[in-house]
Amino acid sequence: MCLREGISHTYVLSLDQGCKVTAHDIRPITSLPPSPNLFTVRGDISSESSIKSCIASAKQHHGPINILIANAGVTDESNPYPIWKISLDLWEKTYNTNIPWHFPHNEAFFA
Repeated sequence: MCLREGISHTYVLSLDQGCKVTAHDIRPITSLPPSPNLFTVRGDISSESSIKSCIASAKQHHGPINILIANAGVTDESNPYPIWKISLDLWEKTYNTNIPWHFPHNEAFFA
């Protein structure tokens, strides 16, 4: 979950409305003020076992999950080149992280 911008940031900032949020990122989440309604976990969205572990931790901490916002992904922001100049290896890595992981997230969510 990218907590610096985007839809995830908006949801996390609405914690004062009583929502219990679990934020999942591959890096430690340090950019948000502490809240009793915010639980953070570290995990890799390209790893099925990591996804299952993060979902289980969220359920254990907050109870049943009512809403799943699965919008994380990766991109190469180190270079400003146009998409048609991305190497095939980088394209495959990006695709294989951003697209197929939705299934394990939903599978763990509904389990």
